[in-house]
Amino acid sequence: MFSPQHPARWWGSFLAALTLLVTGSFAGGDLLLHADEAPPPHPPLFRPVRISQPPTLDGVLDEEVWRDAPAIDDFVQQLPIDKAPPTERTEVRLAYDSDNLCLGVRFFNSEPSKILAWTLQRDNAGILGDDQFAFAIDSSDNGRDGFWFSTNPAGIRNDSQVFDEGRIFDDRWDAVWEVATRVDEQGWTAEIKLPFFNLRFTPSHENTMGINFFRAIRRKNEEAYAPYIPRNYHGTLSFSLARKILLEGIRRGTRVQIKPYGLVRADQRTDPVEDQDLHGEAGLDVLKWGLTSNLTLDLTANTDFAQVEADVQQVNLTRFSLFFPEKRDFFLENAGLFEFGSPTQAEVFFSRRIGLSLEREPVPLLGGLRLTGRAGKTSLGILDVVQEQDGSEPRTNFAVARVRHDILARSSVGMIFTDREAEGSGGGNRVAGADTHLTFHEDYNVDFFYAASRSSRLLENGLPHDPGDPREGSAWRLRVGRDGDIWEVAARQQRIDPGFDPGIGFVPRPDSITSEGVVAWKPRPAGGPVRQYIFLSDSLYITDHTGELETRDNLFMAETDFQSGDLVGGTYEESFERLREDFVFYPETINVRVAAGDYPMRQESFYFNTYQGRRVSSNFTGVFGTFFGGRKTSVVEEITAKFNPHLSVNSRYEWDHVRLPGGDFDINLWITRFNVAISPRLFGSALVQVDDINDDIGVNLRVDWLHHPGADLFFVYNESRNLRLKPGEPKVNARDTTVKLTYLFRF
Repeated sequence: MFSPQHPARWWGSFLAALTLLVTGSFAGGDLLLHADEAPPPHPPLFRPVRISQPPTLDGVLDEEVWRDAPAIDDFVQQLPIDKAPPTERTEVRLAYDSDNLCLGVRFFNSEPSKILAWTLQRDNAGILGDDQFAFAIDSSDNGRDGFWFSTNPAGIRNDSQVFDEGRIFDDRWDAVWEVATRVDEQGWTAEIKLPFFNLRFTPSHENTMGINFFRAIRRKNEEAYAPYIPRNYHGTLSFSLARKILLEGIRRGTRVQIKPYGLVRADQRTDPVEDQDLHGEAGLDVLKWGLTSNLTLDLTANTDFAQVEADVQQVNLTRFSLFFPEKRDFFLENAGLFEFGSPTQAEVFFSRRIGLSLEREPVPLLGGLRLTGRAGKTSLGILDVVQEQDGSEPRTNFAVARVRHDILARSSVGMIFTDREAEGSGGGNRVAGADTHLTFHEDYNVDFFYAASRSSRLLENGLPHDPGDPREGSAWRLRVGRDGDIWEVAARQQRIDPGFDPGIGFVPRPDSITSEGVVAWKPRPAGGPVRQYIFLSDSLYITDHTGELETRDNLFMAETDFQSGDLVGGTYEESFERLREDFVFYPETINVRVAAGDYPMRQESFYFNTYQGRRVSSNFTGVFGTFFGGRKTSVVEEITAKFNPHLSVNSRYEWDHVRLPGGDFDINLWITRFNVAISPRLFGSALVQVDDINDDIGVNLRVDWLHHPGADLFFVYNESRNLRLKPGEPKVNARDTTVKLTYLFRF
């Protein structure tokens, strides 16, 4: 048993984290500093072959350029055997003209029939279970930022924008590029054409860029890099280790891209009387204008997000707001540049506060602009969006300005300013902040931010506020850590004032002072079926601004990762919650009250994940223990079945069995996603969600045809049905069908 007023166990983990950080940094021994690999030397400068025009993309490497070009074949294993030669050879050849970088790649495979390619849909995380080829380009040659591209033997396209060597990773950034693949008796091949207008650089007589290559052979769970990347770095995103390539006489080409849209939508709402509406809309998804080689202006008008997938339902058994990630393309592109604060805890800018109501219903956007770019060592981002009046919410302007400047070898400092102004409010909400990220050696990090807010005549959530009572507050966080392959150690201190209110941010728990210590040891045994063990201790201590304890948590975890790709683990957790006032689980449906008071709790969990490269894979988690004076058992089972590259099904079921002094309840949540792909350019999905919290069945059907590079034809169908009908209630809550056409013009 433990006393919440004597947090000895918490101080043990916190002080252990600080001790390991200090001794590892200054002792010079093997404990931390030398437990992981030092950076390898840079490979020599590589000169791709200059060509007059790109080769025909058919996946067959029979053109003269691929026969004559020198090959990059110095791949080195990272997993499962660090620094070992790969079991299969890979040859990458590079060529370019004035407008495009071209790659011709041969992936030798001694057993071609066992090549894995389950995924055909663009930007699909399922590629992690496939044989895979990826490359990352530091086009500005600053050793920090760049772009990442990936494909599999089926020829899908995954792409991302990268900042700070992967510390910020925007996986919804979409480039315009082409790939063609073939599987043959020697293995598989890929031909890739990447137009330079996707990249950021200043054209000159000679341009130097950094490039890293990656290959995964999934049946062996083997991963290799060229050049070699140590495990304590971020794989292909480690631009400071990249091979340098020299390109002469290249240009960015396209300066202006315009993507207009037109759509037809049929809406049906029941409230409870049915009302049908058929209407059309047109607007500008984006106008992208390259003001300079490193500065881009994006404009949008009458913005529509009909093609965005519905939010995945979550069960909330806490007294705090849930975090739902951004999915809208306009806000996702370059989103990493605007990040500031503590993710999911104290985010100064959270784009879902724009164009969405508190109930996550769309609010029309009149338009907006985004200016992003880089000048020397300084990155700049400016965002300004106007939200139309909707119901009780007035027309509102949202503005964000973000600056980040590189210092030292792999560090940065920055500032942010946000402003939210509601029409006719006579005031608004403003936040200003500064932050820094420092990296020492290979993986020692120090992160700090400070932000202050002031609201006048505007409360959080945009509601009117007493003009004579301005609301002010600040927030800050300091984290010192080491994120290595063998050791992970961190100590964190964070404070959020009661009056801190970022009007375009996300703060689920204001008035809190958080202290946390994390120590993880992750040894890799030599040989045998185990790839890595993970032993972790995480201790958390939260008070209000007066120092009064509210939450205390001690978590211990043990996990075993196998060479097969399977893993198994478990946790033991002791926690304490002090409730100042009653709170209710789902007041409109479950309506079970938890009385104010002190609640010590203890929970155990068990989980296993099977290798996702198999035709059928599974993830299971079981949690049981005491919960707010009663007991709770939670079971989550997720199964993925891949029938072929054209069809896969993922189904997730969650059951929560809760018995409390104030009442008992059960929650069942079933989420199934069907993925269908005719080709890498024509694919669709159906998301079906059934929950008995709201007695609701939701269906989201999406079909996307990439009829031209960068242009889509979408078909989207949404329906919400009552699970259990009550007298006078309709069967269908809402139904809408949308057909949306976009086209990309480049000048």
